[in-house]
Amino acid sequence: MDAVLLQLEQGVEVALHRAKLWSKYAKDIMTYVEKRCNLEIEFAKNVAKLAQTMKSALKEECYLPFQSIYMTAMDREIDNSNSAQSTTSLLTGHKFLEPLSARRNEHERCRKQIKEMWHRELKRMQESVGNLRKAKALYVQRQQEWERAKEAAQRAESAAESSSSTAEQASKLDKRKKTEEDALQKAMEAETTYKASVCEANERHGQLLRVKSQVLQQVRELMLQCDQTMKAVTVSYFQLQHTVSAPAPVQFQTLCESSRLYEPGSQYMEFIRRMPLPSKPSRDSTPTATAGSPGGTSPGPYTFEPYSEESTVSEKERKSNGSLSADLSESKDRVQSGGPMKAWSASAVSSAGQSPGNVVTQVSSDTESVESNPSAKSRETSPTASPMMPARRLVPASSGDELENEPDPEADANYLGYSANRRHCMSKAAVTHTFRKLKTPSRCRECDSYVYFQGAECIECGLGCHKKCLESLTIQCGHKRLPRKMTTFGVDLSQHLAETGTQVPHLLAKCINEIDTRGIQIKGLYRVSGVKSKVEKLCQSFENGADLVDLTDIHPNVVANVLKLYLRQLPEALLTSRLYPDFIRVAREWTGPSADTSAPGVEELNELVHKLPRHHYATLAFLMHHLKRVSGECESNNMPASNLGIVFGPTLLRTSEGSATLSSLVDTVHQTKVIELLIEHADIIF
Repeated sequence: MDAVLLQLEQGVEVALHRAKLWSKYAKDIMTYVEKRCNLEIEFAKNVAKLAQTMKSALKEECYLPFQSIYMTAMDREIDNSNSAQSTTSLLTGHKFLEPLSARRNEHERCRKQIKEMWHRELKRMQESVGNLRKAKALYVQRQQEWERAKEAAQRAESAAESSSSTAEQASKLDKRKKTEEDALQKAMEAETTYKASVCEANERHGQLLRVKSQVLQQVRELMLQCDQTMKAVTVSYFQLQHTVSAPAPVQFQTLCESSRLYEPGSQYMEFIRRMPLPSKPSRDSTPTATAGSPGGTSPGPYTFEPYSEESTVSEKERKSNGSLSADLSESKDRVQSGGPMKAWSASAVSSAGQSPGNVVTQVSSDTESVESNPSAKSRETSPTASPMMPARRLVPASSGDELENEPDPEADANYLGYSANRRHCMSKAAVTHTFRKLKTPSRCRECDSYVYFQGAECIECGLGCHKKCLESLTIQCGHKRLPRKMTTFGVDLSQHLAETGTQVPHLLAKCINEIDTRGIQIKGLYRVSGVKSKVEKLCQSFENGADLVDLTDIHPNVVANVLKLYLRQLPEALLTSRLYPDFIRVAREWTGPSADTSAPGVEELNELVHKLPRHHYATLAFLMHHLKRVSGECESNNMPASNLGIVFGPTLLRTSEGSATLSSLVDTVHQTKVIELLIEHADIIF
């Protein structure tokens, strides 16, 4: 590369010009990315603000078509907006703009230094050439003067010889000879100076060639460093863009499939079915049949009242002296007698909440295929006049003596607002507890915030919880005092298993068993992201008690997300950084198909996994057998071993420096290949 430019007279100028073009190119790219990030941030903020505003509006009512689907879509819009903002902040920070800007500044500084050094050497060369030209001109001039003086002396000597010599002619001849000698001396000095100038010019030319070679080498190394930086930030840029945009198509496909399952009119029918029904018709009811009508023989709800003065007077008195208490007593009589009630009246709701006969079992909203429970968020903000929400009756606080007595289950149920027939409003895990009124302030094990007044605690395990959190509680009762809160995520695997006394983490075992039971055929399993808020909530539940978490109401995608998060946050990767080079080497040398059991790489993988620590080996074997079962259902879930390798490769196999280094990005293909091979040959290796 340098030899080609060395042969060109303007080779250095070409290289320096190219370096200057790279600087301008990098500046243009940074301008594009910076402006695009600003637009992305503005767009993400506006979308998140819109989704948050409309989400509150959509939660005001319930039993509306596709309500839970649109709520899920807005939750994902908010999560995607937050993810986009985080990504753009990374791009404007240390992932793109900062390293590229630093490299460009360094590039400009080095380029100017190289250019200055080259121009300084060129100037010296030009000065040397100028001196050479002057010395040459002086040399020629002196030679000509010497030739003229020599010819003049010869003519004078010839003239003296041909004529008689006189004193004047002898003096003139001596003068000519002296002039010739002076000219000869000057010519010799000019020749010496000319020869020295030639030597100096040759030395300068050689030095110029050496400097030219150094300059071209430095420019080449500088361009190489710039390209390496450009490659690193470009890979990071598109990797982050892929991370942000990849979940969107799958999420939209999931929402599309869920929308197809909706039966038109089902939500309206459910709303009507949940209305409290009167026991018998009254005057306010629409007449259905009269005595004289052919449609029925029973008397109609209306009767003829003959005119009389007493009835007229009493009607006027009632209108002039009617009171609110009379109207309320009439309404109360209607409720007690089973008279008609409006679906939106508060008395109807209260009656529906207290009368077991008017309670209808809760069903799912829209469809349960979306990653949320049936309209759980809609119920929380439903107005008191909504037929969905029963009026909860609060009882006066008990005295200290009463609290020390044996708790009354019926009284506790009344305090919580759930009668025996309303326990279905509690989660499956909450039903396993025996709750009473909370005695002292505590921390809620569900939302991890403090409970002061509206709280309950389990008599057996001591779990404290808000009343509103009972509908989503995921920790079951262990019928013994709840263990202290234990850190599960980000803890060394061997240390965690030594504390729990198990071979495989509780979290991993529970998540895998639940996925094997309910989610192994879900499309995009482990690739589709769950709702971020639900993932964080489930992680908190595992921190509170991993062996007591109930996953029956949790969507499998959320469970899969928690499992991946646990493995990703292990301080030491499951395949360990010590064996990282060996696993990568096996993947590089593998040339045949992944399913080839006779390949020598299978034996090498078998030897490598047996070098893992005991707990790492047991956990890896448990996980790989599970992923083998998942890949066996690839026709349903679209997750063959190759796709699972893409998901778990950087998580299970990484260096001690993490997965954000340039070498890790280069090894991503080989990380994926290692996990794919372990899944394909799990039955042989483990």
